[in-house]
Parts: sequence; structure tokens; C-alpha cells
Amino acid sequence: MKVLESVVVGVQQATRIANRNYNKKNQDMGKKLNENKFILILVIFITIISILNLISTKIVTLFGYAFSVGTFLYALTFPCTDIISEVWGKERAKRVVWLGFLSNVIIAAVVFAAVKFPPAEFWAEENISYVATFSAVPRLIFASMIAFLISQLHDVWAFHYIRQLTKGKYLWLRNNVSTWVSQIIDSFIIVIIAFYGTVPLNILIEMIFATTLIKIVIAALDTPVVYALVKWAKT
Repeated sequence: MKVLESVVVGVQQATRIANRNYNKKNQDMGKKLNENKFILILVIFITIISILNLISTKIVTLFGYAFSVGTFLYALTFPCTDIISEVWGKERAKRVVWLGFLSNVIIAAVVFAAVKFPPAEFWAEENISYVATFSAVPRLIFASMIAFLISQLHDVWAFHYIRQLTKGKYLWLRNNVSTWVSQIIDSFIIVIIAFYGTVPLNILIEMIFATTLIKIVIAALDTPVVYALVKWAKT
């Protein structure tokens, strides 16, 4: 009987050890998968920031209102930081914002160097168009750097402030309110710095209004997407 009891105890201990190892392995795999999801969102965020600096000098009209073509794309950066804030926390979201700021600095330096670098003799005429196209980019990047840093850090702060007030409830509320206020801040800063003196004052005011309105509408529409991606990131 004692031998049988010893065997049973040994089997139970071996089972507990195996379960612990299995659970630990699953947790490690879960953490790795979770980090891969974070990296994917980070790559999307940085890619959007990089593209914006090259396309946003173009002004378009929609329903009679003028605004930068990059408005639609930039509105997608706020859901990225909101998802990261919700799943990975405030400090991780702030680091992502600073990485985006660093990418702006690098792009500005590279574009400036490319514009100033002397062209080949046979490419002199093409260089005129090249310089005309990219000379506006450093000013736009400077504007976007200032607007980006202030509005994105505000978004992270406001998101977590509302999260604390609501005790973790109402993701839709903190996602929309933090984004709306941050978008208004961003629109004022970037339009004034990037386009003041290059377009008439009435167009400048129109751009601020249209840009803010578009961003707010997109923020409201992306709420179901934020819910879905938060759920995806947590699984």
C-alpha cells in the first residue's frame, strides 16, 4: 500500500510540474504574440507618420472646403496610440509618441540634405521641380513635429485621465473625447505653422475648420475598429 501511495504521490507531483511548465510555456507564447501585435501597430503608426511628411503639402477640396490631403491619414494615428494605451499602458504609448517624433526629425534631416545636395549636370532642370516639391517639406515637418508631439502626448494623458475617472469603463468615451480635443489642438498648430503666409487668411481658417471636422468624424467612425483591435490585441 505504501508503495502504491508513493507512486500516486509521485504521479501527482509530476502532473503538477508538467502543468506548470505547460502554463508557463503558454504564457511565454502569449507574451511573444502580444509583443508581435504591438510591433505591428507600431510599424503602422511610424509608416503613417513617415508618409504624411511627403504628401501633406498638397491641398485638396471636399464639399467646398480646403484641407491637406494628409488629414485622412493622420487621423488614423490616434486610434493607434489609444489601442496601445489601453492594452500596453501609458508609458508604452508615450514611448511610441517619442519614436514617432524621432522619425520626423530623421525625415526632416534627410529631406533637407537631399534638397541641398548638388544635382548632376544633366539633371539640373529636373532638380528645379524636385527642389520646388521638397522645399516645403521641412516647414511641414517642423509644423507636424510640434503639432504631433503636443497633440499625441495630450491624447495619451487625456485617455488615461478619463480611464481613471470612469474606472476603466466606457472605452468609447475616452477614445473619442481624448482624440477630439487632441485633434483640435493638432489642427490649429499644424495649419498655422505649415501654411500661414502661403494661403489667404480665409483659406487658412477654412483649413483649420475642415481639418478638425474631418478628424473628429473619423475618430467617431473608428470607435468600433478600436474596440475590435483592443480585443484582438488582448487575446
